[in-house]
Amino acid sequence: MSYSIVKTLHVVVLAAWLGMEIAVFILFSRHRDFDGIPLEGRRALAEVHEPIAFGPRIFWMPMLVLGVLLTTLGDWAFRGSGGVVLVTGVTGLAVIWLAGQSYIYFARRSLPRLTSPLRHLAWIRRVEVVDTCYRVLLVAALGGAGVASILGSGPIDHLWLAWKVTLFSVLVGVTLVWKRVGRRVAVERRVAVGLDPGRKPDFALFKKLTYQAQVLLGFFWALMLAIIWLAIDKP
Repeated sequence: MSYSIVKTLHVVVLAAWLGMEIAVFILFSRHRDFDGIPLEGRRALAEVHEPIAFGPRIFWMPMLVLGVLLTTLGDWAFRGSGGVVLVTGVTGLAVIWLAGQSYIYFARRSLPRLTSPLRHLAWIRRVEVVDTCYRVLLVAALGGAGVASILGSGPIDHLWLAWKVTLFSVLVGVTLVWKRVGRRVAVERRVAVGLDPGRKPDFALFKKLTYQAQVLLGFFWALMLAIIWLAIDKP
């Protein structure tokens, strides 16, 4: 595959990712005003938020695959047959991971209409455990390779690329924190839009959680800007 084609795809995915993150940030700003919005308005905002937020939750994985492919095609690291094996392995794992995330998203949205919702909830929990383990291993692998290369004993010869890999491992670590915060936001949002009638909405807590989510998004953008700068300013 042509290096320029992969690089173009990399830029397109990055632009889509950051654009959807901006949309999520704006929607979270509206979430903080939920106590002053009628119930139907809250439900409409929640419906808009879910599909838009799904994109940023998964875009880091295609970015990883395209990044590994660019690294091998550009002979920056992982040359020869080792690079082919790495690209094949990462791509295969990415396809499985994306299938799992898509299942979680569509199963949760369709639970009331499914014939065995409890069975699907059990599968969702299993997939989420595997997802968490996968992210932890990825943080360890990328972070270990990046830091070792910065210190001069790793598999990456170029310092800028070693720093980029290290920062990307931190970014994946941020997604682990995001999972926890995002889950709490989702639970409180269900209450706020009337989908959990057994609880009264706690708008103060909901506002605090959405603020935490926006702070995480800000940190996420700072990491992305640093990664982009390293890619542009490389020797």
